[in-house]
Amino acid sequence: DNFTDTGGTTANYGNSEDVVTVIQPVNAGDAVKITFTQVEIEPNTTGTGTIAGCWDYLSVYNGPTITSPELAAVKCGRTGASPSVSSSLLSVGDSFTSTDASGKLTVRFRSDNSVTYEGWQATVSCASMAVDEAMGGNFSFYPNPTTGILNISSKSKVEMLEVFNLVGQKVMTLN
Repeated sequence: DNFTDTGGTTANYGNSEDVVTVIQPVNAGDAVKITFTQVEIEPNTTGTGTIAGCWDYLSVYNGPTITSPELAAVKCGRTGASPSVSSSLLSVGDSFTSTDASGKLTVRFRSDNSVTYEGWQATVSCASMAVDEAMGGNFSFYPNPTTGILNISSKSKVEMLEVFNLVGQKVMTLN
């Protein structure tokens, strides 16, 4: 599916918005992933009078509410204009995937009372959060999912370990 700002694919988002959207998977056991295909959200390149270099911004939460853990606290940016705080830059191709048991992502968008832009467009997809348990009794890991430390135990020698995220991207290789 597609996810856009309040202006849709043809108009700008509005002034003074505070919009919360919860995106949930169709099937239980799946996780939502959003991938941005357009980003035109008002940044401030000088950094004064803004929140983390953004006049208008998105926040993404890992779960069903804005009290869920943040995946992205403040994100903005537009073609040719990055926010004064580099960690706040949201770019085309950036994606966020839920690891919450519900599989849901919550997105909150806030705009100030002046300039508006074309906003954002993103694709929404779902993937199974299930893990293949065909590893036998010689190998275990926890917690799954993890937001940081992953504990791994093996009864036999491990020569190489590859860790993949929920969307199948290799995030770590250890020899």
